[in-house]
Order: sequence, then C-alpha cells, then structure tokens
Amino acid sequence: MRRIHIQVLRSKKNEVARALERRYESAANTANRRDCVRGNLLLGTIIPMFVLMLFRSGSAEEIQQAGMRERPEPFTPPRALKESKTRKRPVIPLELPAEVEEEIAEGLSLNDALQRLLVANRDLAVKNQDLPKARADILSAGLIENPAVFLDSEGIPYGNYSPQKPGETSYGATVIFPPLDVSGKRRKRIVVARRAEKVLEALYQDAVRQEIDKLYSAYIDVLGSTLKRAALQQAVARRRALVDRTGKATAEIGEAAIRRAYTEIALREAEMNLLQARRELARLLAIPAEQADTLAVRGPIRDQAPPPPPTEELILLALQVRPDLAAFQLSVERAQANVQLSRAEVWDDILTFYTPYQAVTFPSQGKQSATAWEAGGLAVVPIFERNQGDIARAGANVSQLQIQVRGLREQVILEVQHAAAEYALTRQLVQKYERTILPSARRLRDEKLRHFDQERAGLDTFLTAEQDYDETIQRYSLTVRNKYGQSRRNPNTYVCNINDNLYD
Repeated sequence: MRRIHIQVLRSKKNEVARALERRYESAANTANRRDCVRGNLLLGTIIPMFVLMLFRSGSAEEIQQAGMRERPEPFTPPRALKESKTRKRPVIPLELPAEVEEEIAEGLSLNDALQRLLVANRDLAVKNQDLPKARADILSAGLIENPAVFLDSEGIPYGNYSPQKPGETSYGATVIFPPLDVSGKRRKRIVVARRAEKVLEALYQDAVRQEIDKLYSAYIDVLGSTLKRAALQQAVARRRALVDRTGKATAEIGEAAIRRAYTEIALREAEMNLLQARRELARLLAIPAEQADTLAVRGPIRDQAPPPPPTEELILLALQVRPDLAAFQLSVERAQANVQLSRAEVWDDILTFYTPYQAVTFPSQGKQSATAWEAGGLAVVPIFERNQGDIARAGANVSQLQIQVRGLREQVILEVQHAAAEYALTRQLVQKYERTILPSARRLRDEKLRHFDQERAGLDTFLTAEQDYDETIQRYSLTVRNKYGQSRRNPNTYVCNINDNLYD
C-alpha cells in the first residue's frame, strides 16, 4: 500500500514538473521564468520531505525499491536553478540586537556573581575545609607530651617475712617527665606544618581562580546566548515581515517561509542553549533549580574595560601572584623543612624520670623503715644512623619540586604571552568587523532590499545578499562571544584576575 502511495505521489510530481517545464519554455518575460524556477524549488523541497514524513515508519528497502521503480523524466533546469540547488543550506539569519550596541540592563552583574561564588560555591566550600585541618596539624605538631606517674611496690612476700626468712618491701612513686627534644624536632615539625598550611592556602586560591574562570565562561555563555536569542527573535520578526511584503507570489512566499522556518528552528535551539547555560551558571552559584530557568545576567558584550598592561608587566605580575606557582614555590620550602626535620630526627629524645619518695620496710624483722629518692635518664646513642633513607628521600623531593617550579614558570610565561596576543588579535578583529565589514554588508543588504522593493531585482538576489550579511553577523557574533570573551577572561585567569571590572 505504501508503495502505491509513493508511486502516485511521484507521478503527480512528474506531472507538475512537466507543467512547470512547459510553463518555463512558453514564458516570454523574466518574471514568469523566476516564478517557474521558484515553483520547482518549492516543490522539489516540500514533496520529498512530505513523502519521507508520511512513510518514515516503513523500511529503507521498501522506500528504495519504490523510488527505483518510477523516476521522473529528466528535466534540464535553467542556470539560476542549478546555482540554487548547489547552494548550501541557508545560514540562519541574524540581526544585531540593541543589546550589542549597549548592554543588557537587568539581571545579575559579574561582580555580584563573583561575590556569590566565593560564598556559596560548594566546590570551594569543600576545599575550604582543608584550611582548618591544616591549622589543626600545626596545633598537633606543637603539642608536648604529658608527664607520667609510675607507682610501684617491690618485694611483697608470699606469706610473711621472719628473722629466719628476712626480706624487705619497698614502695615508690616515680614521675616520668616529657621527652627532652635536644635536636629541635618539635620546632621543625611546627615549621613543616605551617608551610604546609601556606601551600594549602595557595592551592585554595588557585581553586578560586579556576572557579572564577568557570564563572567567566558560564557568564559569557549566558550573556552570549541571551544576545543570540534576541537576535533570532528580531530575525523571526524580519522574516515574517518579508513574507507579508512578498504579496501573493507563491514562489516568493515559499522561499521566504522556508527561511522563516529555519530561523524559528534556530530560535528554539538558542532558547535551549540559553536554558542550559543558565543552569550551569546556577550550579556554580548554588542557586536553587527552580530559579535557574529565569536567571538573567547583565553587562555589555563589547569590551568596555581599559586594555591590559604590556605583556612584560603581565608576565612579572603573573610570576608574582599566580597561586598555582606560589603553591609549588611554597612546596619547595616545605620540602626543605622536611629535610631539616629528617636530619633532626637522627637524635632521639632523652627520657628523664624522678622518684621523690621511696620507702623500704622490713616487716616482722624488728628493723626500722628507710626512705630515699631516685633520679635517672634514658638516651639513645646514634652509633648507627637509621634515618639516612628519609634524608635522601626528602632531598630528592626538593630537587623534584624545583624542576616542577622551573617548568611551571615557563608555562605561566607562555600562557600570559598567548593570552595577551589572543586578546590583541581578537580586539583588532572586532574593530575590523565593527568599522568596515558590518557596515559594508549592511549597506549591500539594504541596497538589494531597495532594488527588490522597486522590482529592479528578484527575491533570489536579495536573499543571496541577505545570506552574505547573515554569515557576516554569525562570524561577528562568534568572535565577540567565544573568541573575544575568552580572550578577555584569559589574561584575568592567567595573571590571576587583574581586572575585576571585566563586564561591569
């Protein structure tokens, strides 16, 4: 049954194609030829789509076999039709919204987003818990062991002593003092713990830097998606107006309607992209899910901040304030402190004890009791150095970290140079678009529109000029949103937020 329907539709299409061919051959003026070409374009696009939609549940073999049984007669299209068929899918038309010229006035500013990020971001809150633990490690490293009291009784007989079985019983209380740190291990442990805290603080600052970079990216995505949606909304309105202006010409209405359909599809995709960008930004800022879909940001898409300092100053600034580089440099200092601690641990602590009172009795022997005191100490003689492996390992760790620091310094320099060069290039590109390319493309599009209104040119000519303009708008939007936005945030990220007023 499906094959019969396909054959019927294809036969109807052949009849329409033959009629259009006869109409084109008998046409005496250019307008009739243009209508014929557009009719073929419209039928050649809509009928195959309708057939696929109608029989998309059938197997591929059935559709292929049905299509091979009966094919339309060969039709030689005119030159304009050949060019239109070889043309790619129309680029989604865009128009620069007013927000690009000024800024989005309502919504969350970047400074407000940064403040909320530092307070409410869950990833930063988790990493922030490492700092209290580091302070607790400092406290533990500086603690002194408590003294101990040892009570003992010696010489307690099984039975009783007597002159025939003499003996003595002694009682005493011994105080064991905290170990004496003769090599300064306690102080060195405190130094290691404090330097470890500094490393964790630098790592937390680097985590903040990375989260701010993610916030920049999410903020730019929301801002750019908002602007793209506004541009597509204007494009949809422009397409509807174009359909109304074409009058009752079927072919012209068909082409304009197809363009409008593409624009409406792109608008739906832009709305979905905006929704996803809003949800990602809400996740970073710990905003409830029910408020994420309506989250709005404000700020200009153009760069309104002053240009960054010269590259040499940026490099010096990055080498001074980059927290990841500072973390590695502090790790070297911590490793050096570990070497000193390993050397100090060669000497063990000295134990001292004191017995202020000791009584010796001679029960059942007629002798008087005696009292005494006692003092002593215990020290380990380091004849065999048992800490050589730890010392060698700590020294190798220092060398390893120093190599990593040198490599990271070179990486920081390259990142800053790349970010500065990309910023300068994209700034020039945006200025080139705004000063030369966009005005020229707009004038050409407007000129073709006037010719179309005055019936000096056909709709194909105007749509071609408009397509070129749309491609220019797309390249400009991509440069401003992705490349320019990223190049603006890269110097802030690689130099560690040199410009707080990036968008405000």
